[in-house]
Amino acid sequence: MKIIFTTAFLILSVCGYSQDQSKNSFGLTIGIAQPDYFLRPASIKGRSLDADFRYYRTLSRKMKFETGLGWHRTSFASHSSIPPFARYAEDIRVLYGPLFLRVNFSQYFFIEGGE
Repeated sequence: MKIIFTTAFLILSVCGYSQDQSKNSFGLTIGIAQPDYFLRPASIKGRSLDADFRYYRTLSRKMKFETGLGWHRTSFASHSSIPPFARYAEDIRVLYGPLFLRVNFSQYFFIEGGE
């Protein structure tokens, strides 16, 4: 049972979006992960946190503009099992502001691009 709760917590993602009935809508996304890679002859362990606030503006019936503010943090450590048994650790933090344009072709199919 402990493994099930631990696994569920490690892949937790929470999303909240406002109603899409006006030209403006907002969204909040928070996600965490703890990936472990066992690549012989090394293992990589890490953890990741991502939080986004998004703003959507309807330009036409089929087009939306999307921007916001996001924060991403990843930390990982790599351990080699081959001599000289090298270890490497890194902590990366990024604050970013995405700009996207979305074109909806149907209710469940769209193309999105941007920086």
